[in-house]
Amino acid sequence: MKNAELVFIPAPITGHFASAVEIAKLLLERDKRLSITFLVMKSSLSTKIARSYNDSVIAACGRIRFIHLPEVELDPNLPSRFFISLIEAQKPHVKEEVSKLVLASTSSPDSPRLAGFVLDMFSASIIDVANEFGVPSYIFFTSAAAFLGTTLYIQALHDEQKVDPTEFKNSDVELVMPCLASPFPAKVLPSPVLGKDLLPLFLRLFRRFREAKGIMVNTFYVLESHAINSFSDGNYPPVYPVGPLLNLNGHEHDVVSDSKDTHRDIMQWLDHQPSSSGVEQRSELVFIPSPGIGHVTSTVELARLLVNRDDRFVVTIILMKLPFDEKFTSYCKSLTESTISNNIKFLDLPLLEQALDMKAKDILAFYMETYKPLVKEALAQLIESSTSSPDKPPRLIGLLVDMFCVTMVDVGNDFGLRSYVFFTSGVGYLSLLFSMQTMKDEQNVDSTQFKDSDTELVISSFAKPIPARVLPSMFLNKDVVPGFLNFARKYKQTKGIVVNTFLELESHVMSSFFDGLTLPVYPVGPILKLQRDEGDKGLDRAREKEEIKKWLDDQPPSSVVFLCFGSMGSFDEDQLKEISKALEHSGHRFLWSLRRAPPKGTIVFPSGYDNPKEILTDGFLDRTSMVGKIIGWAPQTDILAHPAVGGFVSHCGWNSILESLWFGVPIAAWPIDGEQQLNAFQMVVELGLGVEIKLDYRKDFLSDDEVKMVTAEEIERGINSLMQSNSEIKRKVREMSVKSKKALMESGSSHTSFGHFIDNLMS
Repeated sequence: MKNAELVFIPAPITGHFASAVEIAKLLLERDKRLSITFLVMKSSLSTKIARSYNDSVIAACGRIRFIHLPEVELDPNLPSRFFISLIEAQKPHVKEEVSKLVLASTSSPDSPRLAGFVLDMFSASIIDVANEFGVPSYIFFTSAAAFLGTTLYIQALHDEQKVDPTEFKNSDVELVMPCLASPFPAKVLPSPVLGKDLLPLFLRLFRRFREAKGIMVNTFYVLESHAINSFSDGNYPPVYPVGPLLNLNGHEHDVVSDSKDTHRDIMQWLDHQPSSSGVEQRSELVFIPSPGIGHVTSTVELARLLVNRDDRFVVTIILMKLPFDEKFTSYCKSLTESTISNNIKFLDLPLLEQALDMKAKDILAFYMETYKPLVKEALAQLIESSTSSPDKPPRLIGLLVDMFCVTMVDVGNDFGLRSYVFFTSGVGYLSLLFSMQTMKDEQNVDSTQFKDSDTELVISSFAKPIPARVLPSMFLNKDVVPGFLNFARKYKQTKGIVVNTFLELESHVMSSFFDGLTLPVYPVGPILKLQRDEGDKGLDRAREKEEIKKWLDDQPPSSVVFLCFGSMGSFDEDQLKEISKALEHSGHRFLWSLRRAPPKGTIVFPSGYDNPKEILTDGFLDRTSMVGKIIGWAPQTDILAHPAVGGFVSHCGWNSILESLWFGVPIAAWPIDGEQQLNAFQMVVELGLGVEIKLDYRKDFLSDDEVKMVTAEEIERGINSLMQSNSEIKRKVREMSVKSKKALMESGSSHTSFGHFIDNLMS
């Protein structure tokens, strides 16, 4: 395939020129087939673009060159019209140089073909030249997406509604623009829009934007999500946020020649000034996770991410335990005895047998309140050690509490500490929680009325109505819902919410959810535990893991359906028989994590079966021995990572969803409790990343409601749909897998958002 050449025409302004060079370098790094030619305009008012800058870029990039157009003289008394007039005057020179490029391309087989123009926002009229050569034009908009939306709005207001924007000068009118969440005072519109002489010139410029094949904007999604989403209605060319594009090298050759001495003097002066902080003392955060392996492992990974990203931080993780979970108690002990990082330590609180009162209406709230005194005592000791030691130990600056531990914010307030929330589920559930709290507080809507209802709720952060039947169980339980609504109220008292999700997965939710929310929300995921380390000794099951891997190694690629329903997921014997029938009739290879249900009304984790033959369909194990394997405990990430696994029948816990997407394995949704019904709805209906087995299935261990049977036919249908080869869902899941990894890379959406969180911590 022949290489391609792009022609860049930047405005003759140092800031615009530098940004154009940065995006050119970015393009060249991404695609080796490209080369770029800059057509540089000069005039008596633009001599500050030095050849030294150009030469340095040529030396660095190799596939970039600069052609200096002849100088044209313009009226210096009309500086406000200067750029537009300059562009018009340079059109013949642009056409002449491009003709030479095209001639070279056609005369030599080794010359790249002309693929298109990249035009500065002020150079839009050069589209005429591109059209003459039959190549596409793209606009490089060096300002913000909100400003781009404003320009297009003003142009449409003038052309379609015959409104004269100059009438807004010194006006108190407020304009409602799609690109802005809040009304915009007309009196602060840009000056060219308010001037009668300049307006016609700029309107012509704005109209040309709409003729381009696309508009690249020097901004990024997390900063201007609302503005960027406003361009998605099909009325505009595609808008690509490609920033921030900055020249951060600081090389002396990037400075215009007559300013080098000044630049050197400034940098030398700064070198002699004190650092911005003026202190060497490091900062400590206390993380308080909920007492469950899924929550603690996510918290540990977040702490690891923080201390690896910024060595100014140390983290203490306070561990609370459950009286009925011996496995978790063992895990906590192994964490306290390990050295995961020199900057992470664990404080294992004593087990409080009285912390779990089965008679309490809201067991979770009662549990947290019981642990408050121990947490307060632990914080007091940390603060005392940081103030009494002469060795400048880290100073305690704040708490990061799990989504279920938000009552600990009160303890932080007692010590004057800032608090943040770590929300281990998705932004979809977080936005629904806030919506339910608002509906209750402002409209007195009781969410429990939706139980067994066919109502569909229109929630602004979801693209599609949410059926009441997939509402999380906590919103339908009159004893529990007050506590969860209090969570939402408490979240708003914190300094921000860190969420284990990524922008590309929940872009619609976040673009809508951020509107009107004053509380910062930081999507920093996927936060996953993909590697075992010294702290996992309490979970070590090497023999079972090796046996499972050996069986999977013998299976064809993408042939196995994996069934696993989380640490609390289990079914009664009748339901297990339906699953076994479905697996046998489907004919697919399977790996099934089979768990024994605890006695009804108890809070005990499911356990494995000593003899699965006793509860499965007669002869099932014998008939499927060549294609299936029954296991108890499951090393889930290792299984999902194995190439033999082609589908995942899951309870749709948020960690499981993130893991399945990371490894590109599609899900068949079978939620059980918690917020899993909503997660399943998001995956199947909202995002099209999974198939349904039963979205409204629920088995709440605190409820006396009858659990409805899911038939073998429903299960088989879901499994067959899941395992279809070359399905659209598989393609979308593979794409999301790539996006999940890119989000964590440098300059990725989550990497950037995590940086904003760190900035907030240190502010």
